[in-house]
Amino acid sequence: MSTHVSRTLIIGNWKMHLNVSQASLLVHRLDQHIKTHRDIEVVLAPSLLALQPLSREIDRRKFRLAAQNAYDKDEGAFTGEVSFTMLRDLVHYAIVGHSERRLYFQETLEVVRDKVAAAVRNDITPIICVGETGEERRIGETRQVLHDQIETALQKLTAEEVGRVAAFLCSPLASGITANTVYVDKGYHAMGMLAEPGRAS
Repeated sequence: MSTHVSRTLIIGNWKMHLNVSQASLLVHRLDQHIKTHRDIEVVLAPSLLALQPLSREIDRRKFRLAAQNAYDKDEGAFTGEVSFTMLRDLVHYAIVGHSERRLYFQETLEVVRDKVAAAVRNDITPIICVGETGEERRIGETRQVLHDQIETALQKLTAEEVGRVAAFLCSPLASGITANTVYVDKGYHAMGMLAEPGRAS
């Protein structure tokens, strides 16, 4: 019998905002206003520099930390990179495949796949972002794009490991379109149609 408990994730991606002091102040303010809920997990994704100090400050009954990005190799001569191995004692989650990483840093399907595998290998739950461009959406390619992104991202995982992935839908890349309820519902319907029988949801 499965012991998996479904939780709602509320994820705050702070992107390239707030220095360490500002991040600490924001966490303090959030702590004053957010209550603990058994079926809701609040995930904070500050900048890389803020992760370690915040890991010592947060109330872990209320918050979990996520990395905004990491490198898929565990160690080596990769100047400027930070690996999932280095982050495993600091974060529970890592954002992988965000639209801005795909667009501005040319992260391919294969790069996202390798990062997902690296996260799972280091006991970090990947939050896989998927979504099509505005043009792909306009010409009706949403389902195929989501298929390619999801299927490739999970290629290196076992069926058991797939159950540890948190996936959600982003708004179309560089379109300026906010992911409203109708758009998200359509995207999740497409992702549901793509799920393979027996694969964890």
